[in-house]
Amino acid sequence: MTKLTDEPQDNHDLFVRRVMETGVVWGLRADDDWAVCEYNEYEDQMVIPFWSDEADARIHCADEWAEYAPSRIPLDDFP
Repeated sequence: MTKLTDEPQDNHDLFVRRVMETGVVWGLRADDDWAVCEYNEYEDQMVIPFWSDEADARIHCADEWAEYAPSRIPLDDFP
């Protein structure tokens, strides 16, 4: 069950806390492509979304991201 809320700061704090505990970040990947989405702060900018929990990432493997699967990224390899 996700612990994400509608509060961006709470979600940020949870992300940092989980990543520090597990040493893992999750993204969505299909072959060599990462899932991207538009950045809501600036027009024409794309970002790669990341999650601190595999289950939260998996929830987003639907619709236009149906072919993607959660991909584990060790914190040491995270840019």
